[in-house]
Amino acid sequence: VTGVQTCALPISDSASTEMSATRALVRASLDLRGIRPSEEEFEAVEADPGALDGLLDDFVQDDRFPDRLISLYHEVYLTQTEGIDLRPNNLEADDTRFFYWEVGQEPLQIIAEVAREDLPYTTIVTADWTMANEDLAAWFPVEWTEGDTGWKKTRYTDGRPAGGVIATNGLWWRYTTTEANANRRRANALTRILVCADYLQRPIAFDQDINLLDEAAISDALHQNPTCVNCHVSLDPIAAHLFGFYWTNFTSPTEGATYHAGKETMWEDLLGTPPGWFGTPTRGFVDLGAAIAADERFPTCAVQQAFERMLRRDATVEDTDDLVALREDFISGDMRLKSLYRDIVDLDVYRAGDVDSERGVPIKMMTPDVLAASVQALTGFSWMRDEIDLMRTDQRGLRALAGGVEGVLVKRPSPAPGATVILSQAALAEEAAQSAMAEESALAQGDRRLFTEVDFTETPDTDRDAFVAQLQRLTLLALGRRVAADAPEIDDRIALWEALYAQEGSIAGAWQGVLIAFLRDPEYLLY
Repeated sequence: VTGVQTCALPISDSASTEMSATRALVRASLDLRGIRPSEEEFEAVEADPGALDGLLDDFVQDDRFPDRLISLYHEVYLTQTEGIDLRPNNLEADDTRFFYWEVGQEPLQIIAEVAREDLPYTTIVTADWTMANEDLAAWFPVEWTEGDTGWKKTRYTDGRPAGGVIATNGLWWRYTTTEANANRRRANALTRILVCADYLQRPIAFDQDINLLDEAAISDALHQNPTCVNCHVSLDPIAAHLFGFYWTNFTSPTEGATYHAGKETMWEDLLGTPPGWFGTPTRGFVDLGAAIAADERFPTCAVQQAFERMLRRDATVEDTDDLVALREDFISGDMRLKSLYRDIVDLDVYRAGDVDSERGVPIKMMTPDVLAASVQALTGFSWMRDEIDLMRTDQRGLRALAGGVEGVLVKRPSPAPGATVILSQAALAEEAAQSAMAEESALAQGDRRLFTEVDFTETPDTDRDAFVAQLQRLTLLALGRRVAADAPEIDDRIALWEALYAQEGSIAGAWQGVLIAFLRDPEYLLY
């Protein structure tokens, strides 16, 4: 899977270079909350486009915004995966793979909590607390009250220094190491994630004379060969911080779950390089979080990651002015994530509308979590099996198949809908429509969330006005736009209903098919 990209479809709802306020409302609502705007929100912006600003302010305060960050930052951290290397052979859990998926949420939940409490972004590397749920608390040495459930702020009890995400088992169970690697892989994970410095992206010309089967020769090259030293002179001191998380028995959940202060000085034997952060000496892990927070690349990286997640593409040179302005505001505002994401949705590039002669509008594709959340908000349906969310997991779910990031084999989201994305959308649509119709057909008309204009007794011949009103409402709720009563697509939807009714003989069943068509519409997936 290559690149975070945008798709382009010919949509002609505006002739300007900025999308309409209602389309901006739909885009920002999906990006910041994972759901489409309500009918009331849409009507407010229709009546007064200036109302959009107030709604955007509300979106970053919404309880769903921190949950969106979990999905967005998984694309950076790659921790919420069932493909963790550590495999304790005596780890008792009902579903071990799902337990690993929960473990990987730990650092992401810290980011979500920092946003929820509107704390400075530096908290993610300096906090003396972590996040855990009842499953993690059963295996990790954390403070926990028996009977508590769900994700809660807590603290480790094994003496590990404060460090926010960098002091979590969730990060170091995902990024393991070996004696020969000596935490170098972990060090690169830190620099890639937190200061956007990926050593693996550096161009390297390897010395063909080094015997890669000779450990002594490799060790000598790391300290003497100019090509090797170029990276390892800064990488190895970072790796030296992390031996408290080092373990030798990959089948022991006890060793892997606990911080080992007695191993902190193992760098003397395995690296021969004392701890430091890009030329600045430190006292070890206790200083690492503060060193990262003080690095001028830390806020720069945070801004770039947020920008790329929201635009679904890599930043380019042309984006420099926007990135610089975002960084200045981010720093002057004490590095608050809510403010950063609120600023991004105000950018001209974020709200770009028709920009070329073919009137092509930059369109983004829903990630699986947004697709699932939007369908749930619309229909009330969550696709669960044995308490596992099928659109957010992989071993038993469809996340990667639906275009998402699995974390180990698939590290970037799908740039455009492929066969498995379309099939996943179709399956979700069918399940959601069936569930919604079973619920709504049993409710009084005034109590329904979707079918408020029909009572499931009329046909187009007996009450066409009710049919048109219902289809207009579904178009607004599902596709985020108004449609005229005499629009050709209304006739097409009625024709679909009639064909289904002729085949099945069920009014509610025909409406279920129409709802499936809305949820399978490319315009639903692309926004």
